[in-house]
Amino acid sequence: MTEINGKRLSYLYEAVTMGTIRAAADKLDIAPSAISRQISLLEKELACILIERHRKGVTPTEAGSILLQFYRESLSAEETCVSKLQALLGLQRGHIKLAMGDGFVGDLMLGPLSEFSRLYPALTLSISTGGSNEVIRQVEEDEAHIGLVFHPSSHPRIRSQVISCQPMYIIVSPDHPLANRSKPMQLKELLEYPVGLAESRFGVRQLLAMAEFQQKNSI
Repeated sequence: MTEINGKRLSYLYEAVTMGTIRAAADKLDIAPSAISRQISLLEKELACILIERHRKGVTPTEAGSILLQFYRESLSAEETCVSKLQALLGLQRGHIKLAMGDGFVGDLMLGPLSEFSRLYPALTLSISTGGSNEVIRQVEEDEAHIGLVFHPSSHPRIRSQVISCQPMYIIVSPDHPLANRSKPMQLKELLEYPVGLAESRFGVRQLLAMAEFQQKNSI
């Protein structure tokens, strides 16, 4: 497939728009011969005559008109794309894909999401949940714009924007011996109790495994 040279096409556009190659050259501040040469090269590449030269200037041929229509549509599409990006950057409208660990869902629904929707009503939001490894994969492969995870692993293509230290809690029944415990616990204190743990794909479990290794305990 023949590739259309964008620079040469822009010279053709200016020549036809201005009516003469001389006027286009004055506008672009280059020699008229340079514009004429680039248009000739474009005609050679596309194997068709694009303009008719006459004493009063230049006019497009049928092939030239088709090419110029393509160029105008390309400019319009580019302007539309830039406008959409600017609108998204200004949080005026758009769609955000959010991936997160299951542990974030409850807190996010209770406050931040409703406030975000109130501040930016034209933005839509979709949420997917999964383990830390899955969330990181979605962000890496552009399936999600933002990821929320516990203890993310280092990744060359992922950048953490906000990091916050959070306590880790155990959940017990009201009559459990640890139910009234008010002080932080050591990992070794859990050894005498049966414990249910998250799967290894979750960041909380990975963090706990690191603590087990460092303290030489296994729960």
